[in-house]
Amino acid sequence: MNYIFDIDFGDDFIRWVRVCEHINSNSKIELENLQQEILKNNDTALAYFFACDFNYKTYNMQNIIIKNNNPKYAFLFAKNINNADIKTLQKVIINSNNIKYITKFGCHIPNSDLKKIQKIIENSNKPKYENLLLKYNKNYNFNKLKKIILNSKKPKYIFQLAKLSKSLRDIKLIENLIIESKNSTYIRLMAQKIKMADVARLEDAIIEIGNIDEIKKFAKYVKGSKMKNFALSF
Repeated sequence: MNYIFDIDFGDDFIRWVRVCEHINSNSKIELENLQQEILKNNDTALAYFFACDFNYKTYNMQNIIIKNNNPKYAFLFAKNINNADIKTLQKVIINSNNIKYITKFGCHIPNSDLKKIQKIIENSNKPKYENLLLKYNKNYNFNKLKKIILNSKKPKYIFQLAKLSKSLRDIKLIENLIIESKNSTYIRLMAQKIKMADVARLEDAIIEIGNIDEIKKFAKYVKGSKMKNFALSF
């Protein structure tokens, strides 16, 4: 499970391991007793881990997460537990106003309400999350999100947009923004990864910046580079 390596869940997971290490998963009595203890303590984290590991009366554990309005465990429950109530768990996350988990829900939960989530992300005006939504939903209409990402002028986000765009006009605009940023890594990636990019123009830009390491990579990895033969002298 991803949560073992996620800083958001690591401490809770360690706590869960200590609680369940002596539980016999084949004993309904032991499972019932542990679940009742979790219910008594109203423990959101342990409710999720119990449902994930034992798959026993998961609706009881889901009720704790919904009752406590916990966005990160609402997301995990929707992602990893069979027959989870996606609609209600999404409502928990949206009501939390936690843009991180709202975005995760839209990216990773197949039955999420993408139109509603997109509207929230549009209004957040946070290119990081707009970029993520586009990255994981490549067939989604992204015209509104595109404008916000372009206005951010951040090479990382606008390069991702270039990978998704089929418009030459958009590619030229993104190319201009990346050259203006003077970020040699993304100038090289633009030439290397984007078919409609102007390789000669991007090559001139990276030479002007003078980043030797990126110039070497450009010469080595970019098809059509004028510096191919020059690269042999490095």
